[in-house]
Amino acid sequence: MISRSAPLLIILALAACASGSEDAGSTTAGTAVSVITPAPDPPDTTTTTTTTSTTPPTPTTTQAPTTTLEPITQIEAAVKQAYLDLDAAYLAAAGDPANRELREAYRAAYAPDSFEGQASFLDELLTNGTRLRINPDVPRSVSFPSPIDPLSASEIAIEICEVDSDVIYIPATDTQPEVIIDDRVVTRLARSVFVQRAERWVLESGELLDRWEGHEDSCGL
Repeated sequence: MISRSAPLLIILALAACASGSEDAGSTTAGTAVSVITPAPDPPDTTTTTTTTSTTPPTPTTTQAPTTTLEPITQIEAAVKQAYLDLDAAYLAAAGDPANRELREAYRAAYAPDSFEGQASFLDELLTNGTRLRINPDVPRSVSFPSPIDPLSASEIAIEICEVDSDVIYIPATDTQPEVIIDDRVVTRLARSVFVQRAERWVLESGELLDRWEGHEDSCGL
């Protein structure tokens, strides 16, 4: 029997597959310059009048280069929005698993090596003739209980609390009513790691911190 799989659930199973990155350094070779000192001019035997200016020279100021750092609040907002966008892409793709365009939009929210589990979930929905939809009776919610944890300039960890009330079902036909496969309500608290790729934050890995049936506590928020 197929089981529901929210974005946090499958990415946690891939946490052991760590991905690395290499920083490439660069060096610049200097160029030797030969300086030729000209011979001194012969002494001037003519009488000259020297006028001394009382106006001080205008000082020349060279401004040091400045580096603008993105405020941590902007990074936090970008990472949170990245997960909300991922979640919306998940609902769209799982709601129509045969739609390749929706699947690719969902794939783009993940690091390249982190989508395998989600692709298998969508394939399973398609094979079983099932889909996913929101439960109108139980609010689905995503919240962020703690501030982000910067691991590096391009790697951010964040805790995500998700109330998963989605329903997996077989759509109704002209002769058969809708069949509910899984309508359990589950709350999960996870620590997820986002990495920046081409100016976009994507989900790379995660660790499940807690899980329980229902949504009454909602991670204590």
